[in-house]
Amino acid sequence: MSELTPMDFTALANWKEEKWVVLTPSGKSELGDILFKTNPYGLMLQIFGGLGRHKVMLITDDEKKATDTAQLLIDVQNGVAQEAIKQVTDCLREAHDWMATRNLGENADRIAKKMSQVLLVVDSRW
Repeated sequence: MSELTPMDFTALANWKEEKWVVLTPSGKSELGDILFKTNPYGLMLQIFGGLGRHKVMLITDDEKKATDTAQLLIDVQNGVAQEAIKQVTDCLREAHDWMATRNLGENADRIAKKMSQVLLVVDSRW
């Protein structure tokens, strides 16, 4: 038995040695959060601790396959997160530009300045 799917947990009865486990990322996951090597007892403890079977993407003997799969999931997660941040940043810039070009009063001016500060922080981190 070299590979299990999340839906085939009955095969765990035949699983004796350590295997590589890949979990679905949560949005801010790093490689170490979703890739680990464990035995059936260790996985059982994870499940008792709240790990749902829907979070398990892959259980395999193949370290390279596990690492490649986990890295792909992280890359997808990071690409999606960066795209979402870019869209929010673009919306903030548009709103800031719109407010800055109109004379909407003191409250709008303060909001535009706050938006400028937020954009500086976002730009410095991405």
